[in-house]
Amino acid sequence: MADIKLNRKSEGAYQYASISRKVPQGLGAAKVALQKFLRSIDNVGWSRREETGRVDRRAFTRYACGESSIFSRREYTEATKSAVSVLIDLSGSTFDNSGGTSIIHTFREVAIHLSNLLRDCKVDYAITGFHGRATYDTELRIVLEDVTFTEIKGWGDNPVNVGPVLGRLPDLVAGSTPDYSALRLSIEELSKLPHQRKVLFILTDADGYNPSRIQQLERVAEKLGIVIVAIGVGATPVETCFRYARNVKSAADAFSASFGTLLKSIGGRNAAQVSTAT
Repeated sequence: MADIKLNRKSEGAYQYASISRKVPQGLGAAKVALQKFLRSIDNVGWSRREETGRVDRRAFTRYACGESSIFSRREYTEATKSAVSVLIDLSGSTFDNSGGTSIIHTFREVAIHLSNLLRDCKVDYAITGFHGRATYDTELRIVLEDVTFTEIKGWGDNPVNVGPVLGRLPDLVAGSTPDYSALRLSIEELSKLPHQRKVLFILTDADGYNPSRIQQLERVAEKLGIVIVAIGVGATPVETCFRYARNVKSAADAFSASFGTLLKSIGGRNAAQVSTAT
């Protein structure tokens, strides 16, 4: 048994190193976009009565009186801590092929590169897999689904140790897709953290998802200050279910220009909300 575990760990470390070396085109730009995205959430509005910057149209009356401080500048405050949770769908349906490669193998590539990006961005992050088991309740005459979480990287764990586990991600696939329960519990956990910025990435094939239930969870997350970003692989309804989502064909697509555009759109929306509030 010990030899089997050792071999699996060695294989996982090999796969992790092999995938990490194959840097997809656009990964550097994705890192910059991710850094800006995390900072943009902390936009706190405009600083007015400045000597330089953008002309403040509301200050024209002061200018007519001879005042020169008629400019404004957008201010950013760097939060002391950020928390990013990565949730990975490990249900049996992720073994389906997408362009000749199973979805879970693409998830593995995306998760490895995303983990490395988050490590380089120096934010606190955790990676968790989930799958489920469905049972039929004969009295209620309904199907009940239990969710099982697999901790891949816990909060505060050394990122160096996550490689072997991510490398053997396909070995962890099992069961069904308890999407609603997994998201709800992940949102609850993230909401309890003391960090000022909170983002939840979910990698999923969105198999059997109910868009209205997911959107209800997104509204709950938004009230708790959590942004959900979904990445789907293959012909999935992920963009229908989630407000901020991208459906990709490969790991390279996940970090293409569209990824940066998605992060910019979220960052701009959060900046606009804060600016309006101020």
